[in-house]
Amino acid sequence: MKHLPLLPLCMILGILSCSLPRQVHPPETKWPASQLQEDLAHAKRVMEACHPSLYAYLPKEDWELSYQALRSSLQDSLTTHQFLYGSVLPFLAQIRCGHTQATYPRGLSRHFRESPPPAFPLFLRCWSDTMMVLSQMGEGDNLVPRGALVTSIDGMAPAEIRDRIFQFLPSDGYSQHLSYHRLSTSFPSLYRNIFGLRASYRVGLRLPDGRDTLRVLPNYVPAKPGSPLPRGDRARRQDQALRFFHDTLSGAAVLRVSTFDQRLGMRRFYRRSFRAIRRTGIRDLIIDIRTNGGGYVDQQAQLARYLKRNVFRVADTAAAVTRGLGAMQLPFYRALTERLVLSLLTRRGADGKYHLRYWERKTYHPHVRNAFYGRTHLLVAGPTFSAAALFATLMKGEAGLTLLGEETGGGSYASNGLLLPACALPHTGIRLTVPLFRIVPDRDAARVGRGVMPDITVPPTSQSVNRAIDLKFETARRRILESRPPSGEQRLNR
Repeated sequence: MKHLPLLPLCMILGILSCSLPRQVHPPETKWPASQLQEDLAHAKRVMEACHPSLYAYLPKEDWELSYQALRSSLQDSLTTHQFLYGSVLPFLAQIRCGHTQATYPRGLSRHFRESPPPAFPLFLRCWSDTMMVLSQMGEGDNLVPRGALVTSIDGMAPAEIRDRIFQFLPSDGYSQHLSYHRLSTSFPSLYRNIFGLRASYRVGLRLPDGRDTLRVLPNYVPAKPGSPLPRGDRARRQDQALRFFHDTLSGAAVLRVSTFDQRLGMRRFYRRSFRAIRRTGIRDLIIDIRTNGGGYVDQQAQLARYLKRNVFRVADTAAAVTRGLGAMQLPFYRALTERLVLSLLTRRGADGKYHLRYWERKTYHPHVRNAFYGRTHLLVAGPTFSAAALFATLMKGEAGLTLLGEETGGGSYASNGLLLPACALPHTGIRLTVPLFRIVPDRDAARVGRGVMPDITVPPTSQSVNRAIDLKFETARRRILESRPPSGEQRLNR
């Protein structure tokens, strides 16, 4: 047998040694204050070395003052959970970047999935300062009906609860619509994690019949370890990530694109869908990206090629502030793709940043054969994030296209992403996700620090939420029907 070359052998041994599972610490493990301070300092170094938009919304002086205040507060030992929610999350949320995240260590995340702790018993739909009950976990005589409005929890008003929780949720700029979505889908665990676990909760309610009442609700305890929290109807899920169908009521074609993941065969889906639209002669199109959290930048551009009239680019600027990931202290085999892209594909510009010329120069030509030139309604909402928000920015103002819904969670002027390496803090093992590139679609656009604003705003209402009415889709359908000239009787099949 031939001897293995020395370098590959060393690489294999290094991977095997670094791949050994880290020691899993139980949730009640407490870390000394000195180690917590070192972990916080490490998080600060990583952000300052790698984050491309660290001071976009937060002055450097405020960043330093915040760090010093949090570091000074770490005088006692804390559990991983207490450190994550007491220091790390509020520290990173100040950056106002939805891609900058901190989560439990892998072992602790697995433990909570297999043995979920008790939680607040109500699933709520939250918007503005309104919290509506969707469902209740557990059984008993003190059930809360769907549609009841929460007026207080443990003496706190909904607006106070919202503002407190928002301090822990990362968001792009000053857009809070994605935070409302996260609050709605994860309220039971968010309330427990931030306000603490309690045996019962005093919940003020306004019942559907208009009566005000105060109920004491016990926390929800899963029936057995490993049983997940019941999903109820806290968030309606699409049956498929990609769906094309014909809405017979309005006569429009509908594309529901809930991801831009290229592994799903998106180009074939686009091609078949727009070919079907051309062959049937449909002149109205509804594209629904309300639940699209992003994906590959190229995949949203491929969809735009069927709708754009002119040659276009995805980004004027795609720049990083570093060419190395030394501050993250990653094993050499981790983030290998990110290291290769930074070292081989970026060039330092006059501004001192490392530009990814591929995306800054890449142009896309519109399709000709299956292009759609009719009327388009693009549905957007808070969960429209990352590459999906980039698509909304790209399409806003296009002839014949109307953005309808709510402000996107992803930023309109700029967002961070492309590459998202993760590292673990040295002691607690808390995982940090850091975007490496700042993407600016149009450098001449206004720097408003908000998401993409719809042309027609359609917010939720108490009636539509309680009755599960898709108000945004119904609004698009109504506009399509109203835009058609009366030409005799038209039969619409249901």
